[in-house]
Amino acid sequence: MKFKNITKIFSILTGIIFLISGIGKALTTSEFIGMIMSYGFRDFSFVAPLIAWIEIIIGLTLVFRLYSKQVSFIAILFLVLVTCIYIYGYFRHNITDCGCFGVVSSLNKMPPVLVVIRNLLLIIMLLIVYRQSGTYQYCFTLWITVVIICVISISSFFMGYNYYPPFVSLNNDVDSNYEGKILSETPLSNFITTSKDSTYLLFIFSYICPHCLNSIENLKQYENAKVVDRVIGLVAQDSVYEVIFKQNFQVEFPIKHYDHQTISSIAKGLPTTYYIKNNVIKKEIIGELPCVYNFTRLYYNNE
Repeated sequence: MKFKNITKIFSILTGIIFLISGIGKALTTSEFIGMIMSYGFRDFSFVAPLIAWIEIIIGLTLVFRLYSKQVSFIAILFLVLVTCIYIYGYFRHNITDCGCFGVVSSLNKMPPVLVVIRNLLLIIMLLIVYRQSGTYQYCFTLWITVVIICVISISSFFMGYNYYPPFVSLNNDVDSNYEGKILSETPLSNFITTSKDSTYLLFIFSYICPHCLNSIENLKQYENAKVVDRVIGLVAQDSVYEVIFKQNFQVEFPIKHYDHQTISSIAKGLPTTYYIKNNVIKKEIIGELPCVYNFTRLYYNNE
């Protein structure tokens, strides 16, 4: 009887953690998309709402102890997968912010070792729930059904409300991932000339792209903070919006103008930023450019 109570506590506790995680992501869906892209999975950013939705459903079913054996097994597989992804992101991209709890940012700042330990403890608790639960153990009631529908409906609303694509798509057929390649081996060499002992930020954008305009103030910081020696902009030409841009943004970096077809031939989406060092393309960032602090934390210090 005592062990059965512990199993119940573990089920409710892990369910609450999954709920906090899923709802936290639902409230900051677009930021979670950016986190997925920072791991290098830019083509899978569309799964962000699905992940939040899965976590909420797992959380609700664990809290109410519905299909405990089946759900705990799924939750274990889910935790193993996300833990492996987090470890990959830490060693490959120097990512320490797991982004597990979305809007509850204070819970995302645990040291990497503690993140892994936390997930292992959750897996152990779920293993106990799995072993002690019956195959068809569940108990639906009207109020439980109402709560589940309300939570999922409200969370889905906020997912949709907070979701917007992190970049403006141009040409999905373009293979613009040049990371690790020498500049001269890529089409970008036709647009920029570099020195081996200097660092550059090549910013490809449009005057009417909201994500591009949101990135401009961050872009200005890079030379001032001496993170790069030079910033260069490549822009899709638009004489009308160029005037509006110059009226509202005072930029000092050079901007080269090209027709829309040329820009779409070298960039999958806007904005696209390339960090170039020693004539090698070190990093490609599609979407809004992070501030200098986040850039140095995620990319710059990982060299």
